[in-house]
Amino acid sequence: MPTTPPPPAAPWATTTGADPFGPWATLSLDGPTQRFRWLCPGRFRMGAPDHEPGRDPAEGPAHEVTLSHGFWMADTPVTQALYRAVTGERPSRFSTGAAADRPVEQLSWEDAVAFTLRLSALLPPAAIDDGLVFQLPTEAQWELACRAGTTGPTYGVLGQQRRDIAWFAKNSKGGTKPVGQLQPNAWGLYDMLGNVWEWCADARESVDAPYPGGPRVDPLGDTGLIRALRGGAWCSAAHRVRSASRSALAPTVRESFVGLRLSRGAPHRWPEGAAGGRSGD
Repeated sequence: MPTTPPPPAAPWATTTGADPFGPWATLSLDGPTQRFRWLCPGRFRMGAPDHEPGRDPAEGPAHEVTLSHGFWMADTPVTQALYRAVTGERPSRFSTGAAADRPVEQLSWEDAVAFTLRLSALLPPAAIDDGLVFQLPTEAQWELACRAGTTGPTYGVLGQQRRDIAWFAKNSKGGTKPVGQLQPNAWGLYDMLGNVWEWCADARESVDAPYPGGPRVDPLGDTGLIRALRGGAWCSAAHRVRSASRSALAPTVRESFVGLRLSRGAPHRWPEGAAGGRSGD
């Protein structure tokens, strides 16, 4: 991962630092914490090549994407403990055992967006006056973060199996698992594949709609009545647990295999009247 430019100041964070994965910042809320990783601006190949096993037509055409702004990405999906600390609510189906550390689920896209706004409202203005906002990542931001510089079907290293990095149908035993238990990717992000599908900011025309194609800069799907999901889940077949895999649901749907991951970056720029709405203002 590139090391320049350095991350901006993070007045919203309780602690900051750096380790072999790169810069990090941790937000604490009366017990629950969430660590974020700084991801630099960059260019990558988005989507799956034609020959990738398990490829869906909606994952193509593979195309070059440039992200012109760096952003913070949460190193795990939002946990039930963090969600409850912000909202006071317990929506999840899998709420027994080590539930506090399991990803929150049964959230609609609208619920996920509302969570980002409620989190921001808990912090004093001086703590968030950095020009950035908590929001859902775009599909492009999500895939850049998931791939962490890799180009294959998953971010696993040579010889590493899906079960080492992701909870999916073959190893989940029918439910979510506490976050951060398996191997992270090269940028220190856990559960990017499996455990729960993660809402992204983008609107989509249909589940089967392919990418527009051609090089793109800071892409954001802004038309359509459904919202993007990435990463696969505890109930997913192996071919869905890939860096390029995409899905989508209506923004009001709640399922036990759908959660969210926070990002913090420049507010998404929605055209006036865009279907996607705003997930960060």
